[in-house]
Amino acid sequence: MNTALVILAHPDDEAYGPCGTIHKLSLQFQVHAMILCSGKRPGAEHVSDTRRRICEMNLTQLGVSTTTWCNYDDTKLEFTDALHAIENTVKQTQPTIVITHDCSDLHRDHRIVHEATLVACRPTPLCSVESLYTFEVPGATDWAFGQFGQFIPNTYVDITQHIDMKCMMLSRYTTETYDYPDSRSVESVQVTAASRGKVMGMAYAEAFRLVYARGRTI
Repeated sequence: MNTALVILAHPDDEAYGPCGTIHKLSLQFQVHAMILCSGKRPGAEHVSDTRRRICEMNLTQLGVSTTTWCNYDDTKLEFTDALHAIENTVKQTQPTIVITHDCSDLHRDHRIVHEATLVACRPTPLCSVESLYTFEVPGATDWAFGQFGQFIPNTYVDITQHIDMKCMMLSRYTTETYDYPDSRSVESVQVTAASRGKVMGMAYAEAFRLVYARGRTI
């Protein structure tokens, strides 16, 4: 069976990011998730256990088979640690498709995860990865204002049948979501999905940047 690996920096990135696509992939692939950080963000360390519990609940509902937790503190992730962990997970899961953060994000953890994933998924003859994608995160990709490059999507996944689930899963993170028009509000995420969808004639979509493909794609 083909496998997909979703590499995330934090618990809540699955909901802000590609949860609709994860659910669709779980119907065709064995999906593995990897969370590098614990959700223990500076000044709000007390919410980390709740964030992990919600993330575990969401991933189970999305059909994820297994999850690897690394438990590094938020904002303190180091490239070497991330690379070592991601390389081990890629070796263990042998994914066909990998999805991770984009390099254009404001959040340093996201950029480190992106860079480490690119190194771990170099398309060598022995690498199992056939396609690699990056996704956007409200409040991280948009608020960088292009200072780390632009997120220019070239792949869109129809999540019209999954938008209610996406909004519900995000709303569980009461300590991480804010009132509209904050970019990190549930309503803003729905607006973004509608905006991405209209580009491709869909009601709602999640957008990705294809880094490379040499076989199976989403």
